[in-house]
Amino acid sequence: MGVFLEMRSMGLPAGTIVNLVFAVTLANTIRLHRRRAIVTHISEHGAGLMMQGRPRYSSPELAESSGR
Repeated sequence: MGVFLEMRSMGLPAGTIVNLVFAVTLANTIRLHRRRAIVTHISEHGAGLMMQGRPRYSSPELAESSGR
């Protein structure tokens, strides 16, 4: 999962690990997300980041078998 942020140069080289915090609004609910990401691409228009996702489980049985 990735994202491109339009921004001025912050002097972060590719390979830098950053912490992202962003809000997602669905209907009347606002959720705050925190993700680690790696800077993968720098351009004059912004930076491309690859986010490190959290594992999602489709059933409680899978979550239990992983020790969660």
